[in-house]
Amino acid sequence: APKISGYRVHAGKVKRAGVPVLTSRTVARAEGDGKVERVITVALDEHFKPIPGTEETVECDTVAIAVGLTPRVEVADVEGAALINSPVLGGIIPAHKNTMETTVPGLFVAGDVSGIEEASTALDEGRLAGLGAAEKLGLISKEMAAEERDLILRRLNKLRSGPFGERRRTAKEAVWAAMDQMTQP
Repeated sequence: APKISGYRVHAGKVKRAGVPVLTSRTVARAEGDGKVERVITVALDEHFKPIPGTEETVECDTVAIAVGLTPRVEVADVEGAALINSPVLGGIIPAHKNTMETTVPGLFVAGDVSGIEEASTALDEGRLAGLGAAEKLGLISKEMAAEERDLILRRLNKLRSGPFGERRRTAKEAVWAAMDQMTQP
């Protein structure tokens, strides 16, 4: 892509570590003796086609290419969970409640499979899923689960505040509403 998209804070961390972030370029080939020692990059035009004569060598031992994120829903799909489309959360995701349980009883999701967001959000959704599973297994009371869930959801609302986060909060609420519609008799 011609510019960095997504969370610029991550690109900043990588740059501060001394790793170059190359835009409008792609790896034409990797070279080395049994391992990556260098890559040859080439500039791309506005149609993402290589521009002849723009090759450059970059000495390296690792290649990372950022092309965006897509929820990986294969396991939830194979298990029969209903899938819905949420473009704001990355596309097709399993429908789920705010407990993170899907339409398949006992199947919980968290992290990128439940919608692309930042790592701290994924951690809290993992806590919600664990809490929901513990409640379902009878390892924690409904009251205790509800109290802890409320704390986690308040923290998630703070993470999902501001112009960027607000879109995700609204999208997540739409997922929960769709799930409620699916599970009502």
